[in-house]
Amino acid sequence: MSEAMMWLLLRGVWETLAMTFVSGFFGFVLGLPVGVLLYVTRPGQIVANAKLYRTLSALVNIFRSIPFIILLVWMIPFTRVIVGTSIVSIHRNSIDTGKMRRSSLDPTFLLA
Repeated sequence: MSEAMMWLLLRGVWETLAMTFVSGFFGFVLGLPVGVLLYVTRPGQIVANAKLYRTLSALVNIFRSIPFIILLVWMIPFTRVIVGTSIVSIHRNSIDTGKMRRSSLDPTFLLA
């Protein structure tokens, strides 16, 4: 590998790390207050506020689903080439999401 290629590779690694840390920082700075606010405004907590809790919860759920939507759109062309139809990726990803959501639930919800 030539020296110019090595510098291009190192520059790309540096840019990737910088983007990762900047987005992680902003995610932390914005996510922590929203998470704390969600916790303290839910019913039965310190500052119970149902309207604010529902609004923030809906906003968080919208942003939480964006990576899944990106994955779904990204997978459709690949499954169309391999299987011949795009409906398989939609079905497969919806099953995986259901399993993931079920495993992230508190076990006491499953007992009820």
